[in-house]
Amino acid sequence: MKRSVGVTVWAVLLIISGVVGAFGAIVSLSMGQRSLDQFTQSVERLKTLPTGTEEGQIPPEQLAQLRVRLEGLLQEVRKATESPLVRTTTALAALLSLVALAAGIGMFSLKTWARAAAIWQAGCSIALGLFVTVFSPQRALTEATRRVYEGLIDPQAQQMMQTGQTLGQWLGLLVLLAWNGFILWYLNRASVKAQFQQVADVRGS
Repeated sequence: MKRSVGVTVWAVLLIISGVVGAFGAIVSLSMGQRSLDQFTQSVERLKTLPTGTEEGQIPPEQLAQLRVRLEGLLQEVRKATESPLVRTTTALAALLSLVALAAGIGMFSLKTWARAAAIWQAGCSIALGLFVTVFSPQRALTEATRRVYEGLIDPQAQQMMQTGQTLGQWLGLLVLLAWNGFILWYLNRASVKAQFQQVADVRGS
């Protein structure tokens, strides 16, 4: 049976998302410690900044306050980077991306296992996304970031920053739900299931 345009499009999209997702997760796992080291060096460089009341200098008490707050943020970042929960969920995201890649390749040949794998991957991605949203240390990082800027920038600008962070997190979840929800809906359509089943019947006869 000829593969429909819709199945072809979703096969391509799954391959692309699989490659991008797996690469992103692997980079996240491998670069976490390096990013943490760079952040630590940036905090330490605060010690060398000129302090004083002249133009171009930072008041000593303000610099000390900023350093304490940044060290608190650094501690939260370190906890998040070294968290078994974060590492596990990132590894699971990489695994699901590889499943999406394999499913996309198999869908070009209308393999029944590929359709099942794509459905399984979409369902697990939704569950993982909801889990990460609820249990992610992102909220602790957001609060630590808020404390860093408190009193240092305009309150309205700080509120806009916090709102942007919150909206970004929930927008990401909505995109994930919409993407994987559409996969589940499309691959469970009768016409789509029939394509895979007819090919399976021909191969089995």
